[in-house]
Amino acid sequence: LNESIPLLIERKKGCTGLYAGLIIFSFSAPSAVMGVPYAIGTQGIVVGVLLCILYTISVSLGAVLLIDLVGQYTNIKELKDLGRATMGSKGEYFATLIQNGNFFLFMPVALDIVASSAQDIIDPSIDICPDYFLFAVAAVCLATTQIRSFSNASFFSVSSLVCVFLISVIIFVVVSTNSNDDKKNAQLFGNPDGDSLKGVSQGLLGVTTAVWSYVPSFLVVELLSSTLPSKGGMCRAVVLSAALNVVLYVGVGVVVVCRWGWEMEDPITLVDAWPSQSTLSRIMSALLFISNLVSYSIDSVALTGKYIQAVCPDFDTDDWTPVGCLRFLALSAQPWALALVISIVAPNMFVILAFVTAFSVPWVTMIFPSLCFLCADSSASEDPLLKIKTDKLLSPTSSQRIAVWLLILGSITFIICLAAAVGKSAFADLRGDSVIGCSGWMLLDTSTDDD
Repeated sequence: LNESIPLLIERKKGCTGLYAGLIIFSFSAPSAVMGVPYAIGTQGIVVGVLLCILYTISVSLGAVLLIDLVGQYTNIKELKDLGRATMGSKGEYFATLIQNGNFFLFMPVALDIVASSAQDIIDPSIDICPDYFLFAVAAVCLATTQIRSFSNASFFSVSSLVCVFLISVIIFVVVSTNSNDDKKNAQLFGNPDGDSLKGVSQGLLGVTTAVWSYVPSFLVVELLSSTLPSKGGMCRAVVLSAALNVVLYVGVGVVVVCRWGWEMEDPITLVDAWPSQSTLSRIMSALLFISNLVSYSIDSVALTGKYIQAVCPDFDTDDWTPVGCLRFLALSAQPWALALVISIVAPNMFVILAFVTAFSVPWVTMIFPSLCFLCADSSASEDPLLKIKTDKLLSPTSSQRIAVWLLILGSITFIICLAAAVGKSAFADLRGDSVIGCSGWMLLDTSTDDD
């Protein structure tokens, strides 16, 4: 996240691994907390728990590998710098593509998610065009981009973390006080529909939840570059965030599935048994609105900074005069407007999200760290800005084994996520309704079609 995350922590004097670990955890937790019951149910309780632990440990090792590599060079401030240091210009372009591509393609998905939360706060069944909520949310999100850097947003980051905790509590209360009349008992291994192509697709989609629910490698390089002098402190931050992810994933997922059965939805609020009109559900929608707005605004702030550097490199981000504010508003509105257009014209954003996950998350969290280590050579020393140091956290043998394991697992995970995305787009009841437009200018609406 370039300069944003380091500036966020820099405001906290005496920053420790604790604070960094909470940032890593809260980055994707707002979305994960709503999807883990689906993942556990579709994979089976034992398989779901084991996959969560497997991927959490593996991507944590990927983050540790990045931390160790950063310590071996100077002037590494972001992921693309590490790619340039280890793989040359191709590595720099590769890192930019997979990291920023994820951030950009998440923006329209973020708009849809936050707009849905806003509608649920008022009335989930209200007969109003969802695009109207989308327009309102886009304006709010554009306003949050005006903070320019996350050095001005530490309070919002902590608020997002608190919201995730409260959401988990509400989910526990709802599933404990309400019964699911359509409950189908979960299995320990797989799901009851596992012998069908649809059931297999559901299981694969559950795997993707375990993949994107914890993504430390998106942040660790930026966190380490300027605020945490100790690599050991950064490693402790990864361990803390990993432990929190397992507790959230297993705790929420297993409890919900044991109470309501395996056939869950992502998000859980789409389950028929969910009391969407209750006060408690409205409160949770408000918490989701806040947490997703904060978490996904990270994408827009980071990307807006890159966009402004490209189209207007002379712009002073510290210019808070009225003219400077208006100029920043006009510049930041351009990438956000593109995300808004995509969100409106794309018939199904969650299908897009599935493909975004396949083409970015396993690459950043597993494949890229592996390639950085395996491709690192003395050619990087030719760059005067990247002087090789001898500071190493892991032994060469350990690093080699981790890199090979991550390359294998990451490649397999990419295939799984891609197959899951194809399966989601192939089955109507998995992909959901595809809609473009509203009453009076409807271009596409499959909600009334027979599956």
